[in-house]
Amino acid sequence: MLCVSLRFTSIEWFDVYENQFSGTIPEDLYNLPQLLSFSIDKNRLTGTISPSVGKLSNLWYLQVSTNDLTGTIPSEVGNLNQAELMWFHKTRFTGTVPESLCEYRQDNLTILQADCNPPENPPVKCLCCSHCCNRDTGVCLATM
Repeated sequence: MLCVSLRFTSIEWFDVYENQFSGTIPEDLYNLPQLLSFSIDKNRLTGTISPSVGKLSNLWYLQVSTNDLTGTIPSEVGNLNQAELMWFHKTRFTGTVPESLCEYRQDNLTILQADCNPPENPPVKCLCCSHCCNRDTGVCLATM
């Protein structure tokens, strides 16, 4: 289980890559105003990404891939206008990547990866992803 008790709000990097953590993403993680990098890749986390993710305004790296996260990618990720790299693939997300992220793809968001393959019936619709992945095969292909 991923348990976090934060007494330090000046944390800039939170990386728990490939640790087999389970449970949901603690709400406290969204209360780190100085956070630059948030990586929870390759765990067994469930639940959703909270709309509170939009409070991480300094974030430039967001990797939540390879987890059992569900729901939609919250529109509040559109508040992360400093982001350069975002990975949402190999999850159970559905819906559409927020259009505001497509606007940032024109500026500084160089990697935006989601489960937008197969194109005839994608789990996640994305008109601006740099890479579309197939969650069943694990294959990710560049789109641009």
